[in-house]
Amino acid sequence: MNRDQFIATLRHELNGLPPAELAEIVADYEEYFRDAVAAGRSESEVVQGLGQPRQLARELKAESRIKRWEDRRSPVNFARMFFAVAGLGVINLLLLLPLFVVGCVMVIFFVIALSLLIGGAGVLLSSLPGIDVVGVLPLIEIEGVEVGEGAAGLVLLIIGGAWLWLNLWVSKWMGVGLIHYARLNYRLIRGER
Repeated sequence: MNRDQFIATLRHELNGLPPAELAEIVADYEEYFRDAVAAGRSESEVVQGLGQPRQLARELKAESRIKRWEDRRSPVNFARMFFAVAGLGVINLLLLLPLFVVGCVMVIFFVIALSLLIGGAGVLLSSLPGIDVVGVLPLIEIEGVEVGEGAAGLVLLIIGGAWLWLNLWVSKWMGVGLIHYARLNYRLIRGER
C-alpha cells in the first residue's frame, strides 16, 4: 500500500466526522508522510509503521467521539462514544453484555421520563378551560382531599423532570467510567503504562 491508497482509505473510513476535523486529520497524516519520505523512509515503511488505516480510523473516531462527549455531555454523544469505543474491541467481552443491558435499561428509563413529562404536560393542559387534550379525568381523592387534573399534571411533570435529571446524572458518570476503562484497556493492549 502506498501513501495515496493509505490516505484514501483513511479518509473513507473517517467518514462521519465533521469536515473540518476530517481535513485536519488527513492533513496531519499527509505531512507525516512528507516528513518521513524527506527523512529517507519509503512510503511502504511509513505505512507499515502506521498500521492498517481502517484500525487507525476507528481509533481516531473513538477519540474524537470521546472528546465530543467530554465537551458536550448529551445522550446522543454518549451513544456515539459508546459505540465508537465498543468498535475498537478494547472492551472486555465479559463487560460488553452488562454494558449492553445497562445501556438498554438507561434507554428505557429515558423513555419513561419523557413519557411522564409529555403525559404531565398533556394532563396539565387539559385542566385549562376550553382545552381537552386527554379527555376529562375524574377528580382523584387523596385522604379526603380532591385533586384535580392540574395538580395531577403538575405532579407528573415534577416526577418526570426529577427522573430525567437522575438519568442524565447517572449517564454522565457511566460515560466517565466507560472512558476511563476504555483508555486503560487501550493502553494495556498497546503495551503502554
